[in-house]
Amino acid sequence: MNGKRMRPKRYQEVMRLTPEEKDRFLKLLDQRKDAERASLMYHLMLGTGLRLSETTALNVGGVEGKEYLEVVGKGDKHRRIYLTLDLRKRIAHFLRWRKAQKEPMTPDAPLFLSRNHRRISNRQVQRDLSKWLAEAGISATYTPHDLRHTVGSELVAKTGNPKVAQRILGHSDVSVTLRYYCGVTDDQVKEALESVSA
Repeated sequence: MNGKRMRPKRYQEVMRLTPEEKDRFLKLLDQRKDAERASLMYHLMLGTGLRLSETTALNVGGVEGKEYLEVVGKGDKHRRIYLTLDLRKRIAHFLRWRKAQKEPMTPDAPLFLSRNHRRISNRQVQRDLSKWLAEAGISATYTPHDLRHTVGSELVAKTGNPKVAQRILGHSDVSVTLRYYCGVTDDQVKEALESVSA
């Protein structure tokens, strides 16, 4: 193989950014003056587990001064997602930047605009993500949905509670969360055996 990670088959282990890749990716975006839009978009996706369609559907009024996102997900299911203090600060900074760019600031204005000043498309976000990952020196091929997988995996690993991840990600059944994010790695098996050995 050429060093690139291969996409898994359906229902096998999901693709997710490693902690090092995530850190390198977000640091690059934070350092680039030409990445204001991308920086907020990917910090939001990696900080909330939003689906791509949920991200591109956000409007200015849905984030300005808010502590929670009110999201309509799959099957018209509504859920509320808490915004951390860091994300709220990033949103406020981004909205100031937008205003300086003379972009529309009405509550129903799309939060993320394309170069044509229209709501950014899902396809454009995929191209954008690939570009920024490459600039961060990440050779693996990731999709916007893999960012959601990254969040789901981190939530389960850090909380030990799949129901927390289920609620944040908006899965209708915890079995979906368990299927994708509660796999056991070789390292976890080794660590578990070490912990019980006499």
